[in-house]
Amino acid sequence: MLILRAIHDLIAVVLGEKRGIAIIALILCCRLTAQETAFVPITGLSVANGLSSSNIRKIVQDKYGFLWIATQDGLNRFDGRQVEVLNAGNKIFSRNLPGQDIFDIIPDSTGNYLYALFSYEGLSKIDLRTVSVVNNYTHLNGKGQPDYWNKCLARKGNLLYIGTNEGTVIGFDTKKESEFFRFRTTELFDKSYAVDKIKVTEEGLLYLFLSGKGIVLYDPVQKKMIRFISTAELYLNEDGFQFTDVAEHAGLFWITTSMGLRCLALRTNQIQYPRKLQTTPALWFLNKYLSSVSVYNGKVLYSGKDGLFQTDSTLDNPVHIRPTRSHENQDFFELANCIYQQGPVIWVGSQYGIAWVKNRFSPFMGLSNSLNGNGNRIKHSMGLLPISDSVLAVCSDDALFFANHRTGSLEKFSVPDFYMSVFKVPGNLFIASGDQGFQLFDVEGNSLSLEKYFPELKSISRDLLIGATSFADSLIFMASQNQKGLHCWNVLRGTVSTINTQSAGVRLQSNVINRLFVDSRKRLWILCDNVISVYDVRSNSMQHITLHDPVQQKPLSVIMDICEAANAFWLAVYGVGIVSLKEDLSIKTIYAHRNGINNVGLYKLMKLSDSTLMASSNNGLSVLNIRSGKAMNYFEEDGLHSSSFEETSGAVSGNFLFFGGFNGFTRIDPKKISSSPPAPVLYFSTASVSTEASSADTLDIFMKHLIIPEDASQVTIHFSAVNFTSPEKVRYQYMLNPISKQWEDGGHEPFLNLVGIGPGTYTLQVRASNEAGVWSEPVQLVLQFEPKWFQTWWFTALLILVGILIAFVLYRMRMHQLAREEGIRKKLSNDLHDDLGSTLNSVKVHANLALLDPQNNLHLQRIKESVQQAIVSTRDLIWVLDDKKDTVDHLVSRLMQFAEPLCDSQGISLKKDISTDAWNVKLGKEERRNLYMIMKESINNSIKYASCSSIILQMHYINKRLHITVSDNGKGFDPATVTPGNGTINIRSRAEAAGYLSNIYSAPGKGTSVQLSKQ
Repeated sequence: MLILRAIHDLIAVVLGEKRGIAIIALILCCRLTAQETAFVPITGLSVANGLSSSNIRKIVQDKYGFLWIATQDGLNRFDGRQVEVLNAGNKIFSRNLPGQDIFDIIPDSTGNYLYALFSYEGLSKIDLRTVSVVNNYTHLNGKGQPDYWNKCLARKGNLLYIGTNEGTVIGFDTKKESEFFRFRTTELFDKSYAVDKIKVTEEGLLYLFLSGKGIVLYDPVQKKMIRFISTAELYLNEDGFQFTDVAEHAGLFWITTSMGLRCLALRTNQIQYPRKLQTTPALWFLNKYLSSVSVYNGKVLYSGKDGLFQTDSTLDNPVHIRPTRSHENQDFFELANCIYQQGPVIWVGSQYGIAWVKNRFSPFMGLSNSLNGNGNRIKHSMGLLPISDSVLAVCSDDALFFANHRTGSLEKFSVPDFYMSVFKVPGNLFIASGDQGFQLFDVEGNSLSLEKYFPELKSISRDLLIGATSFADSLIFMASQNQKGLHCWNVLRGTVSTINTQSAGVRLQSNVINRLFVDSRKRLWILCDNVISVYDVRSNSMQHITLHDPVQQKPLSVIMDICEAANAFWLAVYGVGIVSLKEDLSIKTIYAHRNGINNVGLYKLMKLSDSTLMASSNNGLSVLNIRSGKAMNYFEEDGLHSSSFEETSGAVSGNFLFFGGFNGFTRIDPKKISSSPPAPVLYFSTASVSTEASSADTLDIFMKHLIIPEDASQVTIHFSAVNFTSPEKVRYQYMLNPISKQWEDGGHEPFLNLVGIGPGTYTLQVRASNEAGVWSEPVQLVLQFEPKWFQTWWFTALLILVGILIAFVLYRMRMHQLAREEGIRKKLSNDLHDDLGSTLNSVKVHANLALLDPQNNLHLQRIKESVQQAIVSTRDLIWVLDDKKDTVDHLVSRLMQFAEPLCDSQGISLKKDISTDAWNVKLGKEERRNLYMIMKESINNSIKYASCSSIILQMHYINKRLHITVSDNGKGFDPATVTPGNGTINIRSRAEAAGYLSNIYSAPGKGTSVQLSKQ
């Protein structure tokens, strides 16, 4: 600064004060231009993305790879996709914190736990594996002590040190869970000073960074100050400065303050780089308000009022890091509360949320809005033309822009119009083709008269061009969007001719042209929808090529672009893929979805290297490795201006490629494209078990075994694939043994629903791949599905036992039934023997008598009667054995067949009185037989002995019991004086065998009644 002041004084003397200041400003601007600007794509994280608060206090990463984010309203764990929240009032009890505003967080010595420091509510101990609160320490200040505003936290082994805004340092032993040390700055100075930051050395000494005072090196064991570094040594103004952040690297403390950067050497406790900071204009940002600092792998990041900056550890190679796409994103980088960096990833936490830089070395710079804040925006990039190493002319659907891809500025320079293409013409000029025709400009954006400079173009100047290319500095070929063919402009002769399907001599086979390309052999390729025309300008000859898909056996159509790589030609064919050609220009290979190309609606195709090609599409960019045949895909979240591209928008300038489309364009640095990022780190995160009554979650990243209760209706297993570069591209595969023996594709969803799984033990294996298809090692979880009560072993055993018992009972019943049937058969056999046998024997006797006395007809009559009786007995037997005739209705019908003819022959009236509900009563075979024989015997006795004129059969079904009465109005008898004969005895025995009670009522002159009642 002294040197610049001397220069200013000298110039002021010679040229005057104002001109001196202007020249000094010019010198400073020239020096500042040496500072590099790096543009990085960012992803914003806030409450809208699941964070508990957008005001970020601190960011750390645990040993498992998860990010922990302290906010003004709780603590958040993040794996790249999913957020787990702990805060005050959390519905999950294990995640309920005693306070809201967390000012600092730090892992413990084992790395298994995290301590969170609240502004007023003390400490909480968090289990990193289960994301749950282990303990809360809310009385750190002690009883009767004032409430301190806790600001910072430091750790040495099991000892924590807490700095407060009131100038107190509290030591807390995490092992003993008690305070072991307390120190107040008033013990050293005449008043208290806020403890902004604390650092602990390996020896256990404390560096206390005191606002407005300086740095104290303190021994907590000896309780004495070892060294005091004053504001004068720090080159700080004693009035009101503040320490904002401290990082340690290479034996230095990198200290950010409200007055800039200070570096403290730990070995000597001396301030480093003071003169370099003051005399290097490119480090101007280090002399202003800095809010946070982070050091990783020799790279130092700073956030301040002017944004985010980087230097190396010697303060060389300063870089201004700026967000792409939008000027408003700069707010994330200004006065950030914290910075965390790991590998290519940068996290910047501010009051607006987190600016997540997924790749600080990103090959992509998306430009949509002007990054200088002038409000210009490219709505739709239709065409691109390099004007210089840093500037492109951009055709948009509403204007022309100069885009500086090194500064991110957009400057509009044309009248409003729809512009489709732009190309260079002689004289360091260029022509833009739009709806209003050709417009001529110089490289400063000044509009010139086309007719004055190039009158020969007047005849085609109203045509809309889809593209143009130069040939040997003398010819410019222009393709018509309006299907007028190919315009050939000889710039040396000042002539224009047109080749189309109607041309004399060489002609096209199609006027629909998509792209013009000059190959290494100086041939012009004219790509049309269904044909390729190769024009040899020197021989004025044209070859037409129609390509046929060898699989589909149909011509390729809509050929969008072509490039040369690896001594071959490559085509982008819309709806088909990337096509490689053989030497004879026939199809060799088609690369499409199976090779990983995300979208085959392809537009521009460019060579990245001898082994890689890049193609734009309707949805993202695809990079094809032509050696492996595999493609990687990139989208808006990777830093592109958007995922939607335009068929005509692409260019090459220096070492960069450019692709445009909806909402701007993207600059690509091929050297920065990585093809082998590491596989993600995979854990099982949460298991959710739902039952009809409730739902329960288990969160443990080291979960190895899970028991699922028998009433579970659904089980959801969540995974965490820690990937902070392209988390949205992580894919999952799973295998559930023994159900499946092969990997099943789970897509991009980090969970698996298990429904309808039977009881048993299963092994779930899951693996994850990154954007390059590199798979992680599988993780394994044993799932034990408990059986329902009817699926348990004891229930199965009980069923077997019951089955055996049922089988035994059925067997016994069957045996009993067989025994009964055998008894019935025996009775029937006896009846046959007794009845039918005696009858047949009688027939035999009377037959013999008839032979001896042929004149006596009485013997034949007796034979007839006996045969008739045998027939009736046989029919009765057949009826009894028929199981289909087992109701009262069948019994009555059979009885009537027997009784009605007899009664009619004797002039006896036979009546029946059967209740309605009795007709369908089922009767057993034995029951049916015995009832039939009883009623038959009763009716037969009434006909033979009662001398009656009427017989009545009554059957009633009362209280589910059958009651039967057979009565007559005959002469009756006195039961007391009559000895029971065989008929009476048979009735009683048959009734008992059928399960009925039998009673016979009779009196002289009052008839006889036989009554049967079911027991």
